[in-house]
Parts: sequence; structure tokens; C-alpha cells
Amino acid sequence: FPSNNYYWASGTSMATPFVAGLSALIKSKYPNYDWIKIKNLILTGGKNLSSLYGKTITGKIIRADGSLSPGNNVVLARLRPIGNKVSCFVDDGIEISVLHIRNESANGNINVNVLETGETINLLDNGSGFDKVSGDGIYSGIWKPPGAGKYTLLFPNNDIVEVYALNKYNFQTTTYNWRQITGTNLNLTDESVKKITSPFPVKFGDYS
Repeated sequence: FPSNNYYWASGTSMATPFVAGLSALIKSKYPNYDWIKIKNLILTGGKNLSSLYGKTITGKIIRADGSLSPGNNVVLARLRPIGNKVSCFVDDGIEISVLHIRNESANGNINVNVLETGETINLLDNGSGFDKVSGDGIYSGIWKPPGAGKYTLLFPNNDIVEVYALNKYNFQTTTYNWRQITGTNLNLTDESVKKITSPFPVKFGDYS
């Protein structure tokens, strides 16, 4: 810090210059590498840190020696969907992508299985459709459920995502009408909550 001082700080403002510096070191050693290979070496060359598991894509912190002198480092991590429970409309489908890299290079196509239907979803890194860039190690695809309901996607490493597929809503006008509500008074006040059992099913996008 200025005036020959040291100071502890964190956040992206501190992380960015370290990553930028490591990028420059990699480029100086491998001048023919493009941004894809440099990015992949940063991601694969890091050091595993248990406190980052589930919080970052790789669960690693960067290491200059690991990126500049790579071994046989593989990263296999789901990018999309984000979260373990997601919903989508049947007609739209759901976007799926997985990062699969070995050192600086893409490391082969990825398959995702739909447990309820036995279907296999093939993710490709070809720059077509939902996949943005060919050869960057991000394998992508779009899966459309066969109908409304709950489905289970099984990713590599036994990573499971629950998908709730919904039908799109239709609406129509109706004649104004009302009825007098009778029953048990819940005596609700501001900010109060009580759980009740519905006497009829409440469907969300045709899924109960």
C-alpha cells in the first residue's frame, strides 16, 4: 500500500489483479495461447480449497506454478442449471452446460441422463445453438421435457438436478361474480402466517 504499508483486503477488486497478473505470466510462457487456453490453465492449475467447494465453479484458488507448469489437471463442473431445483416451461426447455477441461484444452463431450425417461442428453462444445464458443471446454445443450411433471437430471460425478416442467398458462375473460366465504377464521394479523391443508389440488403450470 502507499507509504510502504501493508493492508488486508478482499473481494473482486483484490482478486482481479492477481488473475490478470497470472494471465500475463501464462501468456509470456505460452505466447501462442489464446484466451481460451489461458482461461483454462487458470481454472485447472489452482489449488483445491475445501471452503470453496460449492461456492465456486472449481473449488480452487489460483496458483501460478500449477498454471505455468500444468500436470494432468481436470475440472468437471456443472454451470447450468444454477441450483439443484429449477423450473421451466415444457415448450421452452432448460439450458444445460458443463465445464470439462484438462489443463488448457477441452476434455470431451458430456452426457446427462434423465432418470424418469431413460433419455440421454448429449452436450456438445461446437459453438452451435446454446453453446457460445467452439472448443472452449464448455459443453452445452437444451433439453425439452416430454410433458409437465418432475424430472431428475443426473450429471457426471452423481450431481443431481430436479426439474419441474410446467405448461404455459392460457387465460380467458369471465363474468364478474363473487361468493360469501365461510369457514374457520384463522385470525390472521399483519405479518402472521398459518399453514392450512387445501381441500382441492392447487396446480402450478399443470403440475400439482
